[in-house]
Amino acid sequence: MWKIYSKDNEGVAIKTNFSSFCGCFSVEDTENVYICRVQYVDYNKEFIPERNVLGPFIYKRKSFEYEHEVRALIQDNAATMKDRQELSQKYSQGGLNVNVNISTLIHEIVVAPDARSWFLDLVNSVANQYDLKGRVRRSDLDIDPIWK
Repeated sequence: MWKIYSKDNEGVAIKTNFSSFCGCFSVEDTENVYICRVQYVDYNKEFIPERNVLGPFIYKRKSFEYEHEVRALIQDNAATMKDRQELSQKYSQGGLNVNVNISTLIHEIVVAPDARSWFLDLVNSVANQYDLKGRVRRSDLDIDPIWK
């Protein structure tokens, strides 16, 4: 997956778990956040429920099942049509900022196995600035196996 999702050997993966992901949002945001595991379906055999407005965000092709994706969806039922148009425009221009507690969210930061040492140092430096000391490591994907 390093080759699929990262560029020029400068990728990072954030390790967390479902409960930490759910618990990282600020209290004032949690009433608008819906957290779900993505459902992977065979589009030729299974139907996606039409009446579920979140359906397009919850279901994904079975060929992506290896991702084990979890999503946080934000829905504002109280927004007026004008608000929704403004929000839609804002989201399409770079997303929505949501407060999270990164110490709760991030268990470990894994750097691509073939990343250069300067990149690993940079990730460590940024992690330290955000009080995430000791949570950065290089992926061990390229380590040779021990033969007996």
